[in-house]
Amino acid sequence: MRPVSCYASNLTSEHQDMDNERSDSLDHYFRDIISGRLPTNERRHLLFLEAICSQEDSLSCINKLHNSPQGLESIQAALRSDPSPTFFNGRVSEFLRYLNSQSLRNVSSRELMTPILRSIVEPPAFWAAFNSAFKQGYLDADAQLGFIWLFWNILLQPSLRGLPYFQVVKIHFEEISRVLESPIFEIRVLAYKISHGLAILQRGKQPELYESGPGWRHDNDHIDFRDISIYPTGDEFISPEDPYIGPSQLPANHEVLEAEHLGVLFRCERNKMMRTLISEYEEVMRGIKPHENLITGCKVVDLFYRPRDTEKRVTEWAIVLEATSNLPQLEARKLKNPGSRRKWFVDNPWVVKHQSTVGLIVGDEVLAFGTIQRDVDILSQNSQIVIRIGYNSSTKRVLTTLLAGRYIDIFQFKATISSYLPILEGLKDKSVSRFSTELVSPGSPFKRRATETIPSDVLNLIRKNAGSSLQTVLVTDQPICLDEYLTTAVVKALSETLSVISGPPGTGKTFATALIARILEIYSRYRVQVICHNPRDLDRILKCCRMIGSDQSRMGALGSSDSIKDQQDLYMHPEPRAGFGSNGTDPEICAIEEDVMACSRALEDASRECQEKSIRSAQIMSFLRIHDSAYFDAFDAAHLSPPNSIWSQRSATYFFSLWQKGKCYPSFKHHRVKKVASIWQMDVTERLKKISHWKSALESHRMQIFCLKVQEYNQILRILDAKHEERFGQCLLSKRIIVCTAVGAAKYRNHIKMAHPELVLVAGAELIPESHFHAGLPPSVKHVVLIGDHKQSGPATDIPNLTVADGDRIDRGYSILHRILSNGQLHSPLYYQYRMRPELSALLRLLYPDLIDANCTRNRPHIRGLASSLIFIHHSYEEDDMQDNSCVASKRGKPDLQSSRSNQFEATMAVNIACCLLQQGSRADQMVILTPYREQSRKIEQAFQDKISSPQMATQSIKIATIDEYQGEETDVVIASLTRSNKGRKIGFMKASERISGLFSRARDGLIIIGNADTYSNNGKAWTQIIEAFKKEGLIFNGLPIKCEKHPDVTTSFETPESFQKQCLDCGCGRNLSDPMLLAHEPDSRVDELDAKPDKGGLPGEERAPFTQEIKSRAVPIRRPTGAVRPSRLLQQAISGITSAKGKKPIQ
Repeated sequence: MRPVSCYASNLTSEHQDMDNERSDSLDHYFRDIISGRLPTNERRHLLFLEAICSQEDSLSCINKLHNSPQGLESIQAALRSDPSPTFFNGRVSEFLRYLNSQSLRNVSSRELMTPILRSIVEPPAFWAAFNSAFKQGYLDADAQLGFIWLFWNILLQPSLRGLPYFQVVKIHFEEISRVLESPIFEIRVLAYKISHGLAILQRGKQPELYESGPGWRHDNDHIDFRDISIYPTGDEFISPEDPYIGPSQLPANHEVLEAEHLGVLFRCERNKMMRTLISEYEEVMRGIKPHENLITGCKVVDLFYRPRDTEKRVTEWAIVLEATSNLPQLEARKLKNPGSRRKWFVDNPWVVKHQSTVGLIVGDEVLAFGTIQRDVDILSQNSQIVIRIGYNSSTKRVLTTLLAGRYIDIFQFKATISSYLPILEGLKDKSVSRFSTELVSPGSPFKRRATETIPSDVLNLIRKNAGSSLQTVLVTDQPICLDEYLTTAVVKALSETLSVISGPPGTGKTFATALIARILEIYSRYRVQVICHNPRDLDRILKCCRMIGSDQSRMGALGSSDSIKDQQDLYMHPEPRAGFGSNGTDPEICAIEEDVMACSRALEDASRECQEKSIRSAQIMSFLRIHDSAYFDAFDAAHLSPPNSIWSQRSATYFFSLWQKGKCYPSFKHHRVKKVASIWQMDVTERLKKISHWKSALESHRMQIFCLKVQEYNQILRILDAKHEERFGQCLLSKRIIVCTAVGAAKYRNHIKMAHPELVLVAGAELIPESHFHAGLPPSVKHVVLIGDHKQSGPATDIPNLTVADGDRIDRGYSILHRILSNGQLHSPLYYQYRMRPELSALLRLLYPDLIDANCTRNRPHIRGLASSLIFIHHSYEEDDMQDNSCVASKRGKPDLQSSRSNQFEATMAVNIACCLLQQGSRADQMVILTPYREQSRKIEQAFQDKISSPQMATQSIKIATIDEYQGEETDVVIASLTRSNKGRKIGFMKASERISGLFSRARDGLIIIGNADTYSNNGKAWTQIIEAFKKEGLIFNGLPIKCEKHPDVTTSFETPESFQKQCLDCGCGRNLSDPMLLAHEPDSRVDELDAKPDKGGLPGEERAPFTQEIKSRAVPIRRPTGAVRPSRLLQQAISGITSAKGKKPIQ
């Protein structure tokens, strides 16, 4: 007996043969029709549509139809043959879907499509019936998509837009808002395009000419960037279209140019945010990375969140979602008591983290984005999560979905939209400034404009005292001398409206920033705003300002630096708005708070109405009175019944209930009743359909009113916040120097605006993106000074297609300093460096040939325990295999490389070298380990953790950072791990001269490089010269060259990590622990030497402490008892406090 599978296989084969035969028959039929060999009739017309859809090569098929009059006539006849909805939902839908195939969406195919589209809409018999079926809701989803696609293609054809019937359909289409609320994404996208195209037509322009511009892609794609919602919409998040960045042709008008440029900066910054969110979401959903913060099965509890505690700050509109099951973290710990749950949430703030970005997911679609407003009380009691949804065009659709009772999943992103908000909002608020030509216009330098910032006699005095002390001019306690280049740069900065100071690392750029601020503080009425890159730069600038005599009481710092938060007169931070009634008796604030409470009550009522499950007859009557008066009159006794009749006392609700049940009006004799007889004669099915339509319209109307109340409520809260900000702005008026980061300048822009700073100093301008600079630039500014090094790395960006290549060329990834210098602006150069000892600056001089060593850099003592201050440790250990190096294909079709490099040998060597230097007396806080890659920095941190199994409490810390993270800082000793070591001699981005400069310019006294010299040699001009310089000076070693300070004749080299464990002692001589000579090597003998060590660096021209740092007290090393087992307690304390450049917690 044959198995069943054999019969199944035969049946499948037979079906395939039948399909192949029919496909061949349809192919022959298609050729016979278009060639005119076969006459057509009604049956053949329908078969012809099927034959068209069976053609595999759609482009070839359209080309044949384009050249065949018989084929076009057959299409016309086929479409007019049946006007029924069944035909539209079947054969017509399939035919239009074929025409909408991917291969026919380019411009050339559109030209071939024109005669086919004309045959569809002329004469208008089919088009009229198709449009009528669409309006009456008879079309299914595929047929609706076909109708919208057809309308969109007609809109793009100039020869078809002029048809009389198209004008009629256009008017009807504008009235159908339900298309934009369709549950099908493709229909909504086409509806957005049609809406935008109709708007262009109304302005008298041709839509097809603007198809590559903004406005077509989704509901958050607008022509004016200020109309774009910062929070993404659901359709935007899933849109496959590349975002619009900017125009290809730059306008000649400078004001228009800056407006366009601001739009480009906004779109680039927001695109960076979108790519971050999309990448994280796709990695988790595809299982590439795990995600523990996905909360599933949530339902809406309340559409309007109100804090239970009246003293809590009232926030903008938020909703409350409740998890139907315990959160995974609570379930794993079996926390059921509300008290214990509350304590756990308080102790673990990263769980349901405050201000974290979330996506609300239904099925596989992200509906909306929001921010968590963490309320521990309701979170611990009922697992309820408060979410502030970013209000935008998709909010109404989101709320409708929530009220439908569907379960919601909450996806918590690691990236936060709130970190982008200050910049994006600042760019939206930005208006055209007086520097539009200088800051934006490409290709030509701007004209220098003189300004009277300070009296000319003061400038002349500074010029005359170049090289001499300016103590009397600066009214400071210590002598300050300027070299000739720094003098020229400062004078130009004080005498021009826009100036640039640029110089290599260590040339006094931070000092120049503080110096200019000090001169303006003394000799002008200008209020100065200093913008820097990060809080570390902010600290250095403040310290330098205080060191040269600036009055701390007249300085204000806006930032997040922990080192200044304990100084109340210096650290300024606006207090968050508290609960209502806590603001004293300010009448304006009290009046606004009353408005907020009124809006809150109205919003609460609207929320309650939206959440009602049923709709009463009285509510329908109220709706009909306004929106459908004909039906309301049909149910109103005052219009129907004669006066004093028994029916005149009945309410409209009573007659509606009769009509709803299918009953007729008691009498049609009265002339008033005859006018509405058609309504009362409707059958039951039509009545129920009409009632369903009214209920849907009423729900939509309620939702629209609720959304308007939300907007009003949020707006009045912003007014209240602005009123509170005025108080802090008044405090800033007492400050002459305001120091902040670039993000802080954008975040507190409204506060700073009230202080009216006239001069802006931008320190580290090579690191500050254009978008950050423009977002924080106050409108009152009259004078801008940019200070930085254009040869170092600029701001990091991973956004592709930032360069517009048509006509003029603008690089969208520039920093503000690179933008100015690329326009041809001349800068004031600095040449004297005050940081590095000459042996180190010699390498940097390969990149900066004009660099000059100041006197204070000479004759410094060498690093204790090392045979040289400049060391290159060569090895041949290859880099580790890449992990997490898969190219993740994003939904936009572009790969996102998620990879980083590491080298285990170099990580272990770097750790051992650092420990050895600590044993020799080097200070942990004056040492840093640098590497180009984040993965390598993690390897080094792990190597430190493995070095000591149970570290004690940290009293010092060794910083581990990437080269880019450490840019702008300096330290005594740098240990650098180059990481790359391979046979192909690939070094990636380490070829860039900017990154080489960042590596070789951070150390003051010593630089130890670990790398494969063969990999880096002959790998670009810069590295070739550097390796040759090391070889020429004999500074390439196979290990760390150690010498004993007590026995200069004893030297050794540690070539492997194991050699450190076997030989490394406190003195470095490698002798046996039992050697009695160790008694002469007690660590206490080093303390006096450390204290007697002369200070390095100095003010320009001075032999004194560096102006970027305060002299710190020396830490006395802990004595290690004789015979103690390594690692010593001193070493444990030092390396247990290792931190990264981003301020990570010490390794525990």
